[in-house]
Amino acid sequence: CCYIQEVVANSIALQKEYDNVGTAIELGGQDAKMIFFKESETDHMRSVSDMRMNGSCAGGTGAFIDEIASVLKVPVEEFNALAVKGEHVYDISGRCGVYAKTDIQPLLNQGAAKEDLALSAFHAIAKQTIGGLAQGLTIKPPVVFEGGPLTFNPTLIRVFTERLYLSKEEILCPEYPELLFVILQPFGCLPNHVVGRGIVKNSGKCIRMHRSSPWIMTRISVSPIWRIVCRC
Repeated sequence: CCYIQEVVANSIALQKEYDNVGTAIELGGQDAKMIFFKESETDHMRSVSDMRMNGSCAGGTGAFIDEIASVLKVPVEEFNALAVKGEHVYDISGRCGVYAKTDIQPLLNQGAAKEDLALSAFHAIAKQTIGGLAQGLTIKPPVVFEGGPLTFNPTLIRVFTERLYLSKEEILCPEYPELLFVILQPFGCLPNHVVGRGIVKNSGKCIRMHRSSPWIMTRISVSPIWRIVCRC
């Protein structure tokens, strides 16, 4: 049985999917990842120059959104609709959900609008990712946005694009961004004779991947933990 680390697999899959990609930002339920690509001066082929992943804290991820939604007493499914109505951005910590709560509760007590606080939470996530995860590395466009929090919260993508000063042409949003690396990893990282034997495990459920039908046709729940198992 062979195993390929998911960030490595994702980087290979992205290079196969896009001819021109500068950076990938992927937010999961409890982790956040950034992949930085560079172009060779000789053959203009792209390769990975650096990879970054958050540590043990789930700040700036889907779990962070869950925490803020609970403080605002809003279903997480309605969080994006609330944030899109926000007009004012407060300075909220994105490093930790606990710290963010201590920032938000006094603002709620002072009468701050929930819409503004939801939008501020998205800005906190973007700040944490750009500053804390990139750690000074240049986020070169085009930028790919992946993962459940970015898929189901388009306002969060808008916040990232504003903070990174990206044009529409510099934004790459895959058709299935919450599942892109799961779908493409087997095809991007395995030899041709192995493709079709890849199995995606999600909460105990297995979906067999076939080369002739690479896309998962039915939406499945987005789990914070994914494994690619390849029986060679």
